[in-house]
Amino acid sequence: MIFLAGILQPPFFNIHYPKYINYATIGHVIGHEITHGFDTGGSRYDKDGKLENWWSNASWTQFQTDASCVADYYSTYKLSGMQVNGQLTLTENMADIGGLKLVKEGYELWVADHSKEGTLPGTKRSVEELTLIAAAQKSCGHVSLEMLKRQILTGPHSPHQVRTNGALSQLQVFAETFRCPPGSNMNPLNKCNVW
Repeated sequence: MIFLAGILQPPFFNIHYPKYINYATIGHVIGHEITHGFDTGGSRYDKDGKLENWWSNASWTQFQTDASCVADYYSTYKLSGMQVNGQLTLTENMADIGGLKLVKEGYELWVADHSKEGTLPGTKRSVEELTLIAAAQKSCGHVSLEMLKRQILTGPHSPHQVRTNGALSQLQVFAETFRCPPGSNMNPLNKCNVW
Protein backbone atom coordinates (compact mmCIF):
# COMPACT_ATOMS: atom_id res chain seq x y z
CA MET A 1 0.00 0.00 0.00
CA ILE A 2 1.10 3.51 -0.71
CA PHE A 3 -0.22 6.56 1.13
CA LEU A 4 0.91 9.89 -0.22
CA ALA A 5 2.34 12.24 2.41
CA GLY A 6 -0.22 14.89 1.45
CA ILE A 7 -2.96 12.99 3.27
CA LEU A 8 -1.10 13.40 6.57
CA GLN A 9 -2.79 16.72 7.35
CA PRO A 10 -6.18 17.80 8.72
CA PRO A 11 -8.80 16.47 8.66
CA PHE A 12 -7.03 13.11 8.41
CA PHE A 13 -4.03 13.64 10.67
CA ASN A 14 -2.42 16.16 12.98
CA ILE A 15 0.39 15.42 15.39
CA HIS A 16 -1.34 17.62 17.98
CA TYR A 17 -4.69 15.81 17.76
CA PRO A 18 -5.53 13.26 20.45
CA LYS A 19 -4.62 9.78 19.28
CA TYR A 20 -8.28 8.72 19.17
CA ILE A 21 -8.97 11.42 16.57
CA ASN A 22 -6.02 10.30 14.41
CA TYR A 23 -7.10 6.66 14.74
CA ALA A 24 -10.63 7.62 13.67
CA THR A 25 -9.44 9.57 10.65
CA ILE A 26 -6.16 8.40 9.10
CA GLY A 27 -6.49 5.10 10.97
CA HIS A 28 -9.82 4.50 9.27
CA VAL A 29 -8.32 5.27 5.86
CA ILE A 30 -5.49 2.80 6.49
CA GLY A 31 -7.86 0.18 7.96
CA HIS A 32 -10.17 0.64 4.98
CA GLU A 33 -7.33 -0.08 2.56
CA ILE A 34 -6.12 -3.09 4.54
CA THR A 35 -9.66 -4.46 4.53
CA HIS A 36 -9.69 -4.37 0.73
CA GLY A 37 -7.26 -7.28 0.92
CA PHE A 38 -10.14 -9.32 2.36
CA ASP A 39 -13.14 -8.01 0.42
CA THR A 40 -14.87 -9.89 -2.40
CA GLY A 41 -11.95 -9.09 -4.73
CA GLY A 42 -8.94 -9.27 -2.41
CA SER A 43 -10.19 -12.45 -0.79
CA ARG A 44 -9.52 -14.36 -3.99
CA TYR A 45 -5.74 -14.01 -3.59
CA ASP A 46 -3.68 -16.23 -1.31
CA LYS A 47 -1.07 -15.09 1.22
CA ASP A 48 1.52 -14.76 -1.56
CA GLY A 49 -0.71 -12.64 -3.79
CA LYS A 50 -1.48 -15.51 -6.15
CA LEU A 51 -5.00 -15.69 -7.58
CA GLU A 52 -6.08 -19.00 -6.12
CA ASN A 53 -8.93 -20.46 -4.09
CA TRP A 54 -7.55 -20.95 -0.59
CA TRP A 55 -10.90 -21.01 1.23
CA SER A 56 -12.70 -24.07 2.54
CA ASN A 57 -16.11 -24.51 0.93
CA ALA A 58 -17.89 -23.75 4.20
CA SER A 59 -15.84 -20.58 4.83
CA TRP A 60 -16.38 -19.29 1.29
CA THR A 61 -20.12 -19.94 1.49
CA GLN A 62 -20.33 -18.07 4.81
CA PHE A 63 -18.25 -15.19 3.42
CA GLN A 64 -20.59 -14.91 0.42
CA THR A 65 -23.61 -14.89 2.74
CA ASP A 66 -22.05 -12.17 4.90
CA ALA A 67 -21.10 -10.09 1.84
CA SER A 68 -24.65 -10.43 0.50
CA CYS A 69 -25.90 -9.02 3.81
CA VAL A 70 -23.78 -5.89 3.24
CA ALA A 71 -24.95 -5.52 -0.38
CA ASP A 72 -28.60 -5.97 0.58
CA TYR A 73 -28.34 -3.57 3.51
CA TYR A 74 -26.79 -0.74 1.49
CA SER A 75 -29.38 -1.27 -1.23
CA THR A 76 -32.04 -0.15 1.27
CA TYR A 77 -30.70 3.41 1.15
CA LYS A 78 -32.37 5.99 -1.06
CA LEU A 79 -31.22 9.57 -1.62
CA SER A 80 -33.24 12.09 -3.63
CA GLY A 81 -35.46 9.25 -4.84
CA MET A 82 -32.52 7.19 -6.12
CA GLN A 83 -31.69 3.78 -4.66
CA VAL A 84 -28.08 2.93 -3.81
CA ASN A 85 -26.80 -0.19 -5.60
CA GLY A 86 -25.29 -2.19 -2.74
CA GLN A 87 -23.74 -4.70 -5.14
CA LEU A 88 -21.96 -1.96 -7.10
CA THR A 89 -20.60 -0.41 -3.89
CA LEU A 90 -20.01 -3.68 -2.03
CA THR A 91 -16.22 -3.74 -1.79
CA GLU A 92 -16.03 -0.13 -0.61
CA ASN A 93 -18.82 -0.65 1.91
CA MET A 94 -17.09 -3.75 3.26
CA ALA A 95 -13.85 -1.77 3.57
CA ASP A 96 -15.61 1.09 5.37
CA ILE A 97 -17.11 -1.28 7.95
CA GLY A 98 -13.89 -3.26 8.36
CA GLY A 99 -11.82 -0.09 8.65
CA LEU A 100 -14.03 1.21 11.48
CA LYS A 101 -13.63 -2.05 13.36
CA LEU A 102 -9.86 -1.74 13.00
CA VAL A 103 -10.00 1.83 14.38
CA LYS A 104 -11.57 0.57 17.59
CA GLU A 105 -9.18 -2.36 17.94
CA GLY A 106 -6.13 -0.27 17.08
CA TYR A 107 -6.93 2.46 19.57
CA GLU A 108 -7.63 -0.11 22.29
CA LEU A 109 -4.16 -1.60 21.68
CA TRP A 110 -2.60 1.87 21.92
CA VAL A 111 -4.44 2.55 25.20
CA ALA A 112 -3.22 -0.78 26.62
CA ASP A 113 0.39 0.37 26.09
CA HIS A 114 -0.18 3.98 27.19
CA SER A 115 -3.29 5.29 28.90
CA LYS A 116 -6.69 6.51 27.85
CA GLU A 117 -6.63 10.11 26.77
CA GLY A 118 -8.91 12.85 28.03
CA THR A 119 -11.72 14.43 26.09
CA LEU A 120 -11.46 17.65 24.14
CA PRO A 121 -11.60 20.90 26.13
CA GLY A 122 -15.03 22.48 26.22
CA THR A 123 -16.93 19.33 25.31
CA LYS A 124 -18.86 16.90 27.42
CA ARG A 125 -18.49 14.10 24.90
CA SER A 126 -16.74 10.88 25.90
CA VAL A 127 -13.63 9.60 24.12
CA GLU A 128 -15.80 6.91 22.51
CA GLU A 129 -18.28 9.50 21.23
CA LEU A 130 -15.51 11.78 19.94
CA THR A 131 -13.83 8.88 18.14
CA LEU A 132 -17.02 7.97 16.30
CA ILE A 133 -17.85 11.61 15.55
CA ALA A 134 -14.36 12.12 14.07
CA ALA A 135 -14.79 9.02 11.91
CA ALA A 136 -18.07 10.41 10.61
CA GLN A 137 -16.83 13.97 10.07
CA LYS A 138 -13.96 12.93 7.83
CA SER A 139 -16.54 11.79 5.28
CA CYS A 140 -18.57 15.00 5.28
CA GLY A 141 -19.21 16.43 1.86
CA HIS A 142 -21.74 17.98 -0.45
CA VAL A 143 -22.35 17.15 -4.08
CA SER A 144 -24.76 18.47 -6.67
CA LEU A 145 -27.82 16.45 -7.57
CA GLU A 146 -26.22 15.62 -10.94
CA MET A 147 -23.05 14.35 -9.24
CA LEU A 148 -25.12 12.35 -6.77
CA LYS A 149 -26.98 10.73 -9.66
CA ARG A 150 -23.71 9.87 -11.42
CA GLN A 151 -22.25 8.46 -8.22
CA ILE A 152 -25.28 6.27 -7.51
CA LEU A 153 -25.42 4.96 -11.08
CA THR A 154 -21.72 4.34 -11.69
CA GLY A 155 -19.58 4.95 -8.61
CA PRO A 156 -17.92 2.23 -6.56
CA HIS A 157 -18.40 4.32 -3.39
CA SER A 158 -21.73 4.96 -1.73
CA PRO A 159 -22.64 8.65 -1.36
CA HIS A 160 -21.05 10.38 1.67
CA GLN A 161 -24.13 10.18 3.90
CA VAL A 162 -24.64 6.50 3.12
CA ARG A 163 -20.95 5.67 3.58
CA THR A 164 -21.00 7.27 7.01
CA ASN A 165 -24.38 6.11 8.32
CA GLY A 166 -24.18 2.71 6.66
CA ALA A 167 -20.83 1.75 8.18
CA LEU A 168 -21.47 3.23 11.63
CA SER A 169 -24.90 1.60 11.86
CA GLN A 170 -23.23 -1.81 11.56
CA LEU A 171 -21.16 -1.27 14.73
CA GLN A 172 -22.70 -2.34 18.01
CA VAL A 173 -20.33 0.05 19.78
CA PHE A 174 -21.93 2.97 17.92
CA ALA A 175 -25.43 1.93 19.00
CA GLU A 176 -24.29 1.48 22.60
CA THR A 177 -22.27 4.70 22.74
CA PHE A 178 -25.07 6.88 21.39
CA ARG A 179 -27.88 4.80 22.94
CA CYS A 180 -29.64 4.20 19.62
CA PRO A 181 -32.90 2.31 20.12
CA PRO A 182 -32.90 -1.23 18.70
CA GLY A 183 -34.47 -1.26 15.26
CA SER A 184 -33.69 2.43 14.61
CA ASN A 185 -31.85 3.57 11.48
CA MET A 186 -28.51 3.67 13.30
CA ASN A 187 -29.08 0.41 15.18
CA PRO A 188 -30.68 -2.12 12.83
CA LEU A 189 -31.68 -5.36 14.50
CA ASN A 190 -29.73 -7.41 11.95
CA LYS A 191 -26.19 -6.15 11.49
CA CYS A 192 -23.87 -7.44 8.79
CA ASN A 193 -20.77 -9.00 10.29
CA VAL A 194 -18.25 -10.09 7.68
CA TRP A 195 -15.24 -10.00 10.04
